Amino acid sequence: MKAIFQESVHTTIVIEASREVVWSALSDFTTYGVWNKVSPRVIGHLTVGAGVKIEVDLPDMKITTTKATVIDLKKFESICWVGNFWIRGLMDGYHSYRLKALDSHRTELAHDEIFKGLLVPFIWSSMGPKFTQRFNETNASLKLFVESKRHLKPA
Repeated sequence: MKAIFQESVHTTIVIEASREVVWSALSDFTTYGVWNKVSPRVIGHLTVGAGVKIEVDLPDMKITTTKATVIDLKKFESICWVGNFWIRGLMDGYHSYRLKALDSHRTELAHDEIFKGLLVPFIWSSMGPKFTQRFNETNASLKLFVESKRHLKPA
């Protein structure tokens, strides 16, 4: 049973590149402006416990900046951070990228976010579709970015 103050976005895409090559794009915040439609700018260090500043760009909305903390990091496997909008507990987002090697040249990306908080039931009907749209756009853009550079060596 789903919690009353919780919603989520779950998206996946298959990328024609090794998990290591996909990881090199996900773990390099300097490239996010090229391919990441939902978070075009992330500033900070990708280490567990580190704080990062994230710009969130949703359709038909003003770009907002939020602070998050990296809570999980497994090289070539996953990145997860938790951030909140305004005050913790109003709407907290648990954002994750998870990579699964399908073979040596294909990777499945799961790009998800779980939203929790008092505001979620009141704003989800308008914001949920916008997050889903941007996540799918981000996935398609990352796929194009990585596949056009798959000849590069992984980081």
